[in-house]
Amino acid sequence: MATSSEVLSAYENAAVQWQRRDKTAALEAYQAANHLAEQLLSSSDQPDFKQSRAPFTAERYALLQEGGLDYHDIALIVNQLGNGTGYLAQLLASKQGSQRDTVLTSIDVVLNGYVETVLAPYQGDLHAYLDDLTPARCCVDAKGCLVALKPHLPPSRLLQISTLSPYLGLLGLWFPQAPLVFCRRDVLDAGLAALMQPPGDGEWQQNNLPALGQALASHEIAVQHWASVLPNPIYWVEHQALMQTPDTLAQRLLSAWSRPALKEVDLPKTMPWDEPELSVPLANALAPLQEGYQAAMEAEGLPSRSEETFHWQLKGRVVVLDNAAKLPQRTDFRELMASDSLAVVAFDPASRIKAENVADMEEFQHLPYVLLGDGQPATLFATLDEKLSATLLPLSEPQQPPVLREGSRILAKLPVNTVALDSIEGLASLDWLILDEYADAMAVLKNGSRALVETLLLQVRVVFQPTHERQPTLTEISHWASRHGFAFYRLHDPIHRSLLPPRDDIPHPQATQLANSDALFIPSPERLGSLSPQQRQRLAFILDTHFGIHDLSYQLLSDVDASLAERYLHIRGYTQAPSDALTSKAPAFLTFNAPAPRPLQMLANMLAKHRLLPAIRLARQQLEKQESESEVRYYLGQALSHWGHHKEALNELSTLCSQVKTGTERDLRYRLALGWAQWRAGQAKLAKRTHETLTSLFAGSLAVKHFGIFLWLGSQKPRELKSALEQCDDLLCYDDNALRLADIGAPNEVRAELIDAKARLLSALAETEEVHNAALALYPQAFDILGDQQGPRRTRLQVGMGLVQRAFGNTQAAIDTFWQACATYPYSLETVTAYHQLRETLTDSENTTHQNLAQLHQQVYSLWQRYPDKGLVLHFNDFGLPYQAFEPLMLPGSRPTMA
Repeated sequence: MATSSEVLSAYENAAVQWQRRDKTAALEAYQAANHLAEQLLSSSDQPDFKQSRAPFTAERYALLQEGGLDYHDIALIVNQLGNGTGYLAQLLASKQGSQRDTVLTSIDVVLNGYVETVLAPYQGDLHAYLDDLTPARCCVDAKGCLVALKPHLPPSRLLQISTLSPYLGLLGLWFPQAPLVFCRRDVLDAGLAALMQPPGDGEWQQNNLPALGQALASHEIAVQHWASVLPNPIYWVEHQALMQTPDTLAQRLLSAWSRPALKEVDLPKTMPWDEPELSVPLANALAPLQEGYQAAMEAEGLPSRSEETFHWQLKGRVVVLDNAAKLPQRTDFRELMASDSLAVVAFDPASRIKAENVADMEEFQHLPYVLLGDGQPATLFATLDEKLSATLLPLSEPQQPPVLREGSRILAKLPVNTVALDSIEGLASLDWLILDEYADAMAVLKNGSRALVETLLLQVRVVFQPTHERQPTLTEISHWASRHGFAFYRLHDPIHRSLLPPRDDIPHPQATQLANSDALFIPSPERLGSLSPQQRQRLAFILDTHFGIHDLSYQLLSDVDASLAERYLHIRGYTQAPSDALTSKAPAFLTFNAPAPRPLQMLANMLAKHRLLPAIRLARQQLEKQESESEVRYYLGQALSHWGHHKEALNELSTLCSQVKTGTERDLRYRLALGWAQWRAGQAKLAKRTHETLTSLFAGSLAVKHFGIFLWLGSQKPRELKSALEQCDDLLCYDDNALRLADIGAPNEVRAELIDAKARLLSALAETEEVHNAALALYPQAFDILGDQQGPRRTRLQVGMGLVQRAFGNTQAAIDTFWQACATYPYSLETVTAYHQLRETLTDSENTTHQNLAQLHQQVYSLWQRYPDKGLVLHFNDFGLPYQAFEPLMLPGSRPTMA
């Protein structure tokens, strides 16, 4: 039996061989050291990690989402074999000013006692606990967990947890807003790194290479599972990037978490096993490890992940004008320019960039004491705090935040030149414009409208708490952008100020006042639609590599090449392998769920696009094949319901609900579909009973709340209307991710629907003209969210607006709105509602013209009903409504001719 000193001596001997660059001898020595270490370890049965992960599904997280705490003050670094998470944790701690030795290496031990207490009533059975869990109980347990964790939180607020820990699933339930970090590394590099780490540093002490490969696979399988179901924001760190540009990577992570970061710190010491491309000289010797990994992955039906690089296939460099010299101040700027991807012109009015730091760079031009503007001479106000020096006059001392008053004092006034963007000769193209908050951004834009016609991205630093005169604001820049072919996309890298006094006993004061942020503007929807494939790829490149934006990048790439976009998703870690799934416009990149069988995907896409007849036909074909019967009936029932075949739809969905186990995720989906079908069929009482059942079974479900709001829209009871209004406001507060996980629909469509519901509820409760006007004022926002989308969603909004207009006596406006709803294509049951409301409003109007039109429409309807032998049936997409297909019906005010 080996002793611990012998084991450590064996690892030291292997390390010496490695330093001598005798890699083969070093590998043999490390294997021998691991063999000795294995003898010291007591063998024990490994828990079934796969079984402990199984109950954590995306549906369960969606059901229990209300129980999670809105707490994101911790970040979880998920530990894998040999993946460098220890170095990452030390790096992030250092960048936050924390001592590296205070980083908590693992929280499993801390959580163990608390979880045992939580599971005690269930005899330690995790499955039983989760089956019994409600949002209310989840919230209580989350608060208890936070109490248990807080005494152990290091100053860095970073926690490490193993990918194999079932506690990771519980933390996702309790703290769904806490960011998670997964590190990715080449399989052979990770395996060799695990072999090289002595006991206490690593998690592997065996010399069996195939077994090590299988262990690496078990971690990868766990990573793929957690990344596909956890609701938390997820960040991927490539090991090579961690080693090559650690400072930049840490800066970006901390910025994304709204945490301050020190600019200059001593980087943690790297260990020999942290070296990139560690395994290259030993690829042949490590082949058994690769084989063990592949066998384990294939046994799970998963592809063995290979480290791949995404090639952007750009033609030429991305042209950047940087009016703040921001890019050259990045620590990785030289590497960035060496990638041959950017051509940068940096205007540096305060001459902050040292010439020697940017010397000998291709496609880079540094212009000190010059900036973009209106072409007129300007003044640089040099201040005590050099960072506040600007060509804008600092505000007076009383107007400055207290912490900036001293630093904003003007020391000197220096003349500088400005250049109008439109006057720059030889600027053939401009892809990306960067403007800061210390120059007149509006002057740059107003004098650059011609140069910016084809620009792909505007990055403008906007202020929320001004420090200088004429600083750019989000409202001002957005107004200009919207009139020149740009649309606001998001805020990036926000800076917050603390209102707490500077004190030695408060080392990390909370900072909550939003001071400034980059505002990103992309081409408007109209311009996006006309971008060339190369422009789409260039914009995707900028968004991905410089801002970490993957969803829009995927959408842009998918419009160019579906297979390229799928490869992008795979390499960014969102999918297990490039998929041949349908490349629809649906934003599949926003979820991590495993792809559904192709026919089910097709059915879901058809319903989303309101292609009801093809959906019905495909569903019936699948039922004949007896494939995925329950799910196919689910889609068939919905399609029939939307088509107006209410009886058949209710039969299908009622049968489904009777066959599924009560209280399960599938029970929720099926009962909701039944409730909506009852509502469309006009069976309000049955729909309310279904809602009562859903509420009793799934009290925390956002989808159930959403359904309840529309049930009470027609209520005459103020109490029910007020309750529905409260639920509506509550749902509108949830972010897009929560709405998506609740499986209600596309977030923008759901928000538009909810705003419509809110307006109608306000109208029903309104006792004054002021409230009525407030209700009507909501509709422009709803239509703006919906964009150019046509069909049932738009028709529903138009009907809602018409009802609000009619409720307060604006009959003419209501008739116009109902008529617009009738003319919205494709037709749907919502169109039927619009037509009935139009006829009813015309009939009730006291206007003689309206009454004549009402009689005319009644004649049209009567004529229509006399033509049952003309093939006027539902399969013509007319939903039983009259259209101008026959001469007797071609009357003023009737429906437009269908194509």
